[in-house]
Amino acid sequence: MRWIMLDEALKMKHQVEMLSIVSFLLFQTINTRAEESLQAFFKTEHNSVLFDETPISEKRSDSLISCSHRCTRDKRCKSANFVKSDKTCSLLDKTRATHPGRFLKQANVIHLEKVNSDLAGSIQQLAVPSCQALSSDTHPSGIYWVDLDGGSHANAFKVYCEMETDGGGWTLVWSYTFTDYEHFLAPENAVTPRPNWPATSDANVPVSTTTPLEETDYNAIDFQLWRQFGREILIKSNINNWLVCSPDTGSLVEWQDGNVICKIAKRVTDTCAGTSPPTYLKAAQCGFKLKGSGEQAAGSMYYYFDGCTKKHSTVHDPCGKNSDNGLKMWKILMGIFSFAEYCG
Repeated sequence: MRWIMLDEALKMKHQVEMLSIVSFLLFQTINTRAEESLQAFFKTEHNSVLFDETPISEKRSDSLISCSHRCTRDKRCKSANFVKSDKTCSLLDKTRATHPGRFLKQANVIHLEKVNSDLAGSIQQLAVPSCQALSSDTHPSGIYWVDLDGGSHANAFKVYCEMETDGGGWTLVWSYTFTDYEHFLAPENAVTPRPNWPATSDANVPVSTTTPLEETDYNAIDFQLWRQFGREILIKSNINNWLVCSPDTGSLVEWQDGNVICKIAKRVTDTCAGTSPPTYLKAAQCGFKLKGSGEQAAGSMYYYFDGCTKKHSTVHDPCGKNSDNGLKMWKILMGIFSFAEYCG
């Protein structure tokens, strides 16, 4: 499957504008991703041309966007001229900086010049569709602008992208702590805050719909938006093993009970090192659970994100025994819950 994202960004003085072109090839099986990326950003200037008697190629292109695609796909291309009248696209291995004397004003021509692709997501006008559109080679973990529906980027917003675990490209949608960590298995201990996912009136911890912008920013993105970021989940904790889970018959973003396919992304503790990861997701009254096989596996809990302080208790158990087997030395605990793009 090939995904192509074309974003027209803020128009600048003298009819200068920015275009972001992101093309990436994504191959997937249910448990793995192999990804090859092509990213390029273009600064374009109207009524301007860079003269070159020996272009890389000169072909017809239906639009400025298709011309920029051609330049994106050709590694030799550093700039291009698009003639609007006859829809000609000339790819060049030269730039305005290397040949300033050849850059002239010319009516009916738009000049495109590749700029640093590291700019992706750095400002609102260069928002990307998700953290998955960023390259982990050039984009470290941090805050980036995303625009879930494309378009003008007027409704783009900032998110935290985790670019290190399992290939990167994860969008932080929830960061939480606990109400009573010292008494971990007590009913009074719950995760806080909780997202605005479906829950009964028993779920009484504060609800957050504020986007978390770092891993210790205890907040949650509006749950209705989670499915737009993807369906594969990364769970990070400093007392339990990190998990990457893909939907099967169960899906968190659809709030659907059923099987999930999980793997351990990082072992935080050596406790119960031989224990297999969970295989079942249960959307419960106070939060969701990750368990062993089947809905009836009551004693095989690995994670329970419990938002009730009057009954039940939260679970972060690497042994999957619904007990307190997580790391004990942490007195201030942070759990991080993130999403990545997942096309199934």
